[in-house]
Amino acid sequence: MIFHGPIENRIARQKIAQSDYSILFRDINKMTKAGFPTKVVESISCGTPVITNNTSDLQNYIFEGENGFVVDLSKPDLHLHKMNEILKMDTMAINKMKQNCAKSELFSYQNFKDKTERFLQKI
Repeated sequence: MIFHGPIENRIARQKIAQSDYSILFRDINKMTKAGFPTKVVESISCGTPVITNNTSDLQNYIFEGENGFVVDLSKPDLHLHKMNEILKMDTMAINKMKQNCAKSELFSYQNFKDKTERFLQKI
C-alpha cells in the first residue's frame, strides 16, 4: 500500500496495521543521519514490522527478524537476496513479528523519561 497525499490518521493506522510490513528506504545524508523516522515508530506501534535501511540510529531499534529488518542498500546483490528471503517468509513468522511489535514498548515515553529529564536539567 502506498499513501499518496494526506490521509486521515485513523485510516492510515488501520491500513498500516493490516500490512505485513512497512518499507522505508531513505537516502543517507546529513538530514537522515541526524533525524529519526517517525514512520518507524508509527509502524511498530501499529503492530507492523519495518523493513528499512540503516539511517540515523535505527540499528538500535530494529531487531532482525523480531520487529523488522535492516537492509544494506549499498550492496545490491545482498539487498536483493535479503528482500527475497524476507518476502518469502511464511504467515506464521510474519504474525509472530507482528505480535512482537504489538507487544513492544520500545517507543514508550517511559523509556525516554530519565534521558529527557537529564537533558532538560542541563539547559
